[in-house]
Amino acid sequence: MNTEQVGAVEHFGTDYAQACELRGIPTERLHAMPFVMNIIKVTPRTSTTYTAR
Repeated sequence: MNTEQVGAVEHFGTDYAQACELRGIPTERLHAMPFVMNIIKVTPRTSTTYTAR
């Protein structure tokens, strides 16, 4: 069963600023761009069942 959650990050919100900082992209530069960069956040499932063979 796949329980990952995927969603778009709010433009210029806290998660957006953090993601840009981690990639070394200044948010000031993003404001000057003629388009808005979309960031997708994937939250993996918290528990995994693994059966060794």
